[in-house]
Amino acid sequence: MFSVLNHSILGVSFARVNPPAEKVLNLTFGNLTAEERKISRSTFDWKDIVVSVFVMVVVIFVMLLFNGK
Repeated sequence: MFSVLNHSILGVSFARVNPPAEKVLNLTFGNLTAEERKISRSTFDWKDIVVSVFVMVVVIFVMLLFNGK
């Protein structure tokens, strides 16, 4: 079953024509423009990073606390 689905997905993927570059521009990190990177990085500052790290530490602490080992 998996093999049939896998082959059908690959077949459809290879049968289609690639979309134009303008349609997929800035869709993934691999093709971001310098302007889009600048806009993306201007949306957060050091406080957001500190809060994110704090939340991660709290989540890890809770996971370890309720792990029971």
